[in-house]
Amino acid sequence: PVVVLANAAAAADATYMPDAEARGEYVDATDAVVYRGDPDGYRGYTHTYNQQEWNKVHVAARALRRMPVADRADMALVSRHLTFAINADVCYGKWGRGAYTTG
Repeated sequence: PVVVLANAAAAADATYMPDAEARGEYVDATDAVVYRGDPDGYRGYTHTYNQQEWNKVHVAARALRRMPVADRADMALVSRHLTFAINADVCYGKWGRGAYTTG
């Protein structure tokens, strides 16, 4: 299957990025450094996106199921929706300092 939400390489698309180098870094990058910790002690870790793996695409596509089709044309709304959906459906629990007795 092919899933295309946006095409940053197509001039007719609202997400078009004319600079191929910038587009490569922003769209095609497969890893990044993620910092974890608190202001008193943090460390960078390499995070690999694996965004082309079918299971990742499938999770993202399913996360859009509650989003109106017309709203999917706005990448800011898509980004916000995916962030909300992943938080609600995948990353739940208690994060940060403190006791973890309730979740």
